[in-house]
Amino acid sequence: MTAARGHTEELPDGDSGVAEVKLGVWTSTTKSRRAKLIGARLDQLADLGLHWR
Repeated sequence: MTAARGHTEELPDGDSGVAEVKLGVWTSTTKSRRAKLIGARLDQLADLGLHWR
């Protein structure tokens, strides 16, 4: 999975509203800090299609 840094998604926030999630920023930041993630978290991300090992 790839997402441009400026990519956002609108998701329901549970309060009958919508929350804007900055998916591109989250992906970029998490990938750059992947060395600090534990193996189980990397496995969970891989299950979602994010293979960063």
